Amino acid sequence: MTRLKLYENFNRQTDLDQVVDVLNEGELILLPTDLRYVVGCHALRNQAVERLLKWKGRGDDARNKLTLICHSISQISDFARIDNEMFRL
Repeated sequence: MTRLKLYENFNRQTDLDQVVDVLNEGELILLPTDLRYVVGCHALRNQAVERLLKWKGRGDDARNKLTLICHSISQISDFARIDNEMFRL
C-alpha cells in the first residue's frame, strides 16, 4: 500500500501519475472527505467495480447504486440520461 498526500494545488506530477496508474490497474483508492473516508475506483474498469462491490460486501445488483464523480456536469450525459429539467437542477 502506498500513501500519497495530495493537495488542492501544487501536487507533484509524479504523484498524480501514480494515482492514475493505480486507478488504471483496477485498484481501489481511499479518499478523505469532510466527514469520513470513502473508497473509490476507476468507474470504467469492470475489474475495479467488481473489487469495490466485493470489498463493500454488496452483490452485482448494487452496481447501479454507486456514486459517480464526473469531471464536469456535461460529462454526466456519457453515463446517464438526464432531461433538461434535471440538467438545470
